[in-house]
Parts: sequence; structure tokens; C-alpha cells
Amino acid sequence: GMWHGGASCVVAETLASLAAAAEVGPKGQIAGVDINATHLLPVRSGWVTGVATALRIGGTLATYDVTLTDDDGRQVCAARITVSLKRASD
Repeated sequence: GMWHGGASCVVAETLASLAAAAEVGPKGQIAGVDINATHLLPVRSGWVTGVATALRIGGTLATYDVTLTDDDGRQVCAARITVSLKRASD
């Protein structure tokens, strides 16, 4: 009956990975290398929404801040994800 913290990590890493995949393009490769998540509030019903914001996109690594919120706009998880980037030209 409660949103699991592991689900927050899965959603956060998925959002960061999608952003990184868009960065490297369809012929590039990505791999998650670090995740840090702080679970702030429980969620017992409704939807969880996530937004990934790039903190830095470098040549081989990208770091994203991911915020997950509940239906009332309260932040339920704060995550930082680092993803390895390999562009098709590398």
C-alpha cells in the first residue's frame, strides 16, 4: 500500500537514462554508473511524476538531478544520477 523506495530509484534512473540516450543519439551507448536517492515522503495513492534536469553533460559522463513529486506537488524523492556516455563517433 505504499510506493517503494526502490521504485523511486528505478524511475529516477530511467528518466536520467532516457535523457542521456537523447544526448548520445540512436547509435550511442549509455550506462548508469552512480545513483544517490533520498526518500523524503511516503506515497500511498495517486501518481508519482518525475523530472530529470541535466546538471552537467560532459564528454564521457552526464549527471542529472531527478525530482519525483506526488499529486499534490510535494517532492517525495530527490535523486542524483550519473551516466556514462559513449557517442557513436567515439
